[in-house]
Amino acid sequence: MGEKELTMRLNAINSEVYGVYEANYQDRMLDAEPITDGVYNAKEYLESNIKILWLLKEPYCEGDGTGGGWDLVEEANSKKWFFPINAFKRPTWANMAYVSYSIIEDMSYCDVPWINEDDYAVNKALLKVAHININKMPAGTRSNTNEVTNQYSIWKDIIFKQIQAINPEVIICGNTFSIIGKDLPGRELNRIEVSPGKWFISYEHDSQLIIDAYHPAQTIIQREVYVDSIKTLVDQWALLRNNTKR
Repeated sequence: MGEKELTMRLNAINSEVYGVYEANYQDRMLDAEPITDGVYNAKEYLESNIKILWLLKEPYCEGDGTGGGWDLVEEANSKKWFFPINAFKRPTWANMAYVSYSIIEDMSYCDVPWINEDDYAVNKALLKVAHININKMPAGTRSNTNEVTNQYSIWKDIIFKQIQAINPEVIICGNTFSIIGKDLPGRELNRIEVSPGKWFISYEHDSQLIIDAYHPAQTIIQREVYVDSIKTLVDQWALLRNNTKR
C-alpha cells in the first residue's frame, strides 16, 4: 500500500467516525464531537523499518469531556506538538517517542539521546508511528477503564478497520489490552517482570506482535524500565520471526 492509498483509507474511516457519533451521542452533540486519529505521517510510517501502532484509551481536550471536533494527526503536525516535547509536562508523547526511537533505531534507553537534543531526532520517531484511541470522544484528564470498555463496544468496528488499514507489525497497548485483548487472540510469547508481580507480556496475533504494557504516561516504573522492557519484547519476537524464516 502506498502513501496516497493509506491516507485515503484512513480519511474514509474517519468519515465513518462521524456516522457512529451521530448514531450514539445525541445527548452530547451540543458540547462534544469526536477527535479522530491515525498515522502522523503516512510516508514516514510506510518507510519505517518496523511499523508501530500505539493503542491508547482516549483523547484529551477541555478536561471535562467537552470539546473535540478536530483531528489528532492534523493538530500534531500543524502545531508542531513534537518540536520540542517537554518530557516533564507531556510524558505521554515523551515516552512514546523514547520507546519508538529505541525500537526503530535499535538502541537501549541508556544510548538514546535526550529528547530535546540532537536536532529533535528522538521526537521525529513519532512521525514514523501510528496512534489510535479506543474512545474517539473527548475525555477528562484521567481515564476510567470501565467507561473506556463501554466506549469500546461503540467504536470496536472503527478500531479494527483502522488496524487493518494501518497494518502494523507491532501494536503497543498502553493499558488497553484488558479491553481489546479478547478480540486479538494469540499465543503468549514472552513476559518481563517490570516490578514485583507486574509483567509486560507479548502475544502473537496473525503475525503481529501485541504488547500488553502500561500507558506511556505511567509513573509506576522508571522510564528506562518502561522503554527497555518493551524493546526487549520486540527484540525477542524479531529473533523468533527470523529463526522461523530459516
